[in-house]
Amino acid sequence: MATKARATGPGSGVTGYFLRDTPVEVGMRRLLITAVVAGLVYSVLGTAGRGGCAGGFSAQGGFVDANGIPTDSAPACVMMNLSPSILVYVSLVAVVSVALHRVSTRGLSERDAARLVRRARFAVIALVVVAIVVAHAAFWLTPLPNAESFAVHPLLPPFPFGSMDVTVTPLQGQ
Repeated sequence: MATKARATGPGSGVTGYFLRDTPVEVGMRRLLITAVVAGLVYSVLGTAGRGGCAGGFSAQGGFVDANGIPTDSAPACVMMNLSPSILVYVSLVAVVSVALHRVSTRGLSERDAARLVRRARFAVIALVVVAIVVAHAAFWLTPLPNAESFAVHPLLPPFPFGSMDVTVTPLQGQ
């Protein structure tokens, strides 16, 4: 519950409402901030892309296939993209919600509540680190698919830690 307090320090003529600074409330704020920052970090570091073409252009302006043999049709290009999974964000919200619910509804001592919030912060950080590492490992260990057969065989699927999209297009202009 908020209490009315007089601000102290520079400009102390201002009054306002401040949260009590109990260790549990400080821990809950840190948990929320950690979850938001972890979600932003996952959004940035949970993305990747790579691609390639099975062929290219000849010196005469035509197309060549992967073996360098001239062909009339444009060779296929494959683009793989890794993007964050919505399930990681749902898991972050679940960890924070469960921790805040348990702290607010159970008759935990201040020490036990502070420990629960610290463990939830650790769980949030661990979830994001594991999600980034597993998603990138799966993405970079998956070979680019063969554009002619569309065969994609991931060694380790990134789901639920990431989402992988494969796009096949013809080679574009010169």
